[in-house]
Order: sequence, then C-alpha cells, then structure tokens
Amino acid sequence: MLIHLDGFDSYTNLADFSTEYSNAGGYFSISYGRFGGGCWYAQGSGNGGYFSRSISNTTQIWTGFSVYFPNGQIQGNQVTFYSPSGQEFGLGISGQSIYFYKTGVGLQTTILPANTIRANMWNFIEFYYSYGTTTGNSQVWLNGVEIASFTGNTANVGGNYINAIIYGFEQPSSIAAFFGYIDDLYIIDATQGSNTTRLGDCRIGTIVPASNASPNNGTPSSGAAYSCVNEAQYNTTNYVTLTNATGQEELYNMTALPSTPTTVFGMRVLAVTDKSDAGAAFIYPICVSSSVEADGSSQAVSTSWARQYSIIENDPHISAAWTASSIAVVQCGAKVA
Repeated sequence: MLIHLDGFDSYTNLADFSTEYSNAGGYFSISYGRFGGGCWYAQGSGNGGYFSRSISNTTQIWTGFSVYFPNGQIQGNQVTFYSPSGQEFGLGISGQSIYFYKTGVGLQTTILPANTIRANMWNFIEFYYSYGTTTGNSQVWLNGVEIASFTGNTANVGGNYINAIIYGFEQPSSIAAFFGYIDDLYIIDATQGSNTTRLGDCRIGTIVPASNASPNNGTPSSGAAYSCVNEAQYNTTNYVTLTNATGQEELYNMTALPSTPTTVFGMRVLAVTDKSDAGAAFIYPICVSSSVEADGSSQAVSTSWARQYSIIENDPHISAAWTASSIAVVQCGAKVA
C-alpha cells in the first residue's frame, strides 16, 4: 500500500517542510528539484543533514527517492529504519560502495563499477527492508537495476517492526563542505494494499485547482473559490470557508499533469485547513472520477493551519489503477465529515 508520496512542490521553506517531516535539518528549495520544483537538501560543514518520516507500524517497507550528489562527492547514510526501540537497519553510500549497517556494525559492502552511482546527476534509489532476526531481507535498486542485497538478521534492537524512516546525508571527513539533494519520495507498506513492490523511477507531479467544479458550498475570501487555493506553495491569505455541517463540500477541476505517465500508482489529495472556533471539526480530502467519489480518511481540524491529506491508490470509478486520462479529468477537494 502506498502510504506516503511527495514531490516536494507544496512547501515554501524548511519550517513549512517540517510540518510533515521531523528532525528536518538541512534546507529547502522551491526550485532546485529534479524537474524544477521543490526539493530538500543538505549543504555546508558539520554533520550533513537529515529528516525523518513517521509511518504506521509494519515489518516490510519499500522506499524510493531521487538523489543528486553535486561536486563529485558521493557519501551518506541514505536511509535508516527505526522501531520504537531505536535504529534497526540502514543503507549507506560511500563513493562506489553500497553498505548495509546496524548501529556501529557494518554488515555487508558491495563495490560497484565506476560511475554506477552518478555524481552531478539525479539517481533513483529504491530500498526494500523486511524485519527479521534470521530471515530478514533487504535489497537496493539503482536506476532500475538491483545492485545489492542482504539476507539474515536485519533486527538491531528487537523492536519487532518499524515506525519511522530517516533520510539524509553524512558529511565526509575528507571535505570541508557537502551538498546533497532529495526529491520524488515514496513509501510503500509491502504487507497490504494495491502497491506492494517497488515502483521504479517515479516522477511525482503536482496539480492544483484550475476552476470550480460542483458542489461549491464554501465562501471564498475573495474572487472565485478555486483561485483562493490554487498555489503550489500554499498561503493562508486567501481561503475558502465551509460551515461545520456534515456533507458541506468544495470541489475543483484540476490543472493538467506536468507529463503523461504510462502508469499512475496513486494520488495524494492535500488540503490545508484550520478552524475559527472551539468544538470538534473533521474533514475528508476527496476526489471524484466520473461522478464517483472517493473519500480519504476523516481527519480532525485544528485551530492552527495544518496539512491534511489522503492517498487514493485506485480510480474509484473503475476500482482499478488510475490512468493518465482519468487523472486528466479528476476533481479534488474536501468535505466536512
């Protein structure tokens, strides 16, 4: 099941990025990403930079992301899986070496041919992890090719499952400054759902409201409702107000995808919400395909602005994978629960 995806296009700065990711050291750019959009990056001297993402408890995970190593420096503890008890297993890169590790323990190193991991270019890394004290398993895929694997004890502190992943870079001791960029991130819980294996090199395209659809039960702060919520990097100056009555709904036609994909693995519907008074309030991020609605999970609205989202893996109209043509006419919005 696709449990997280992010093209990093909807954040303005590191503080905004930190509303979805914890321990977010490093920096954020709205224009240095793989396709000209946003990305997270580490730079400068010190210990590099990291960010973490909490997930629901699971024993099997796929994660993929694009990474850029500028200045010819390829280095970092790229991914580390954590349980509530601490660090369980990780993947590191050093030059042309890929290594698996646990705290203070190197488990296996694979030396790759020169230029397998490309400096000054984007690489797409996919990392599989299965928790196990004797039959654990891990795989690394680079740009669509499996380059390393490990079978054995992938447990370090005996947490029995993982609930967080840390991504980032560690600065090499041999250089005074370090840079590294991450974009197009996905996470799959391989124990359930439609997507249970690696997706391959993915572009996570961002679309925004292009016009009002129906219903539009809300009141825009000014102008047309869609124009209050159509920024890739959202602001809270313009907004649409819904009354706290079950079923109140705002729906929008969306802009075109930035490219035409051969496969669509899922859609993330994002709403940025707050409430103006005390009392319980809940919303669903929703989408509509050929008049068939898919509701995300019901989520509480706070008196502070917060990001609410749901991932919808399949087109509700056909109960099967999305296609580029169905995304082209999808409508998205939010509904009061």
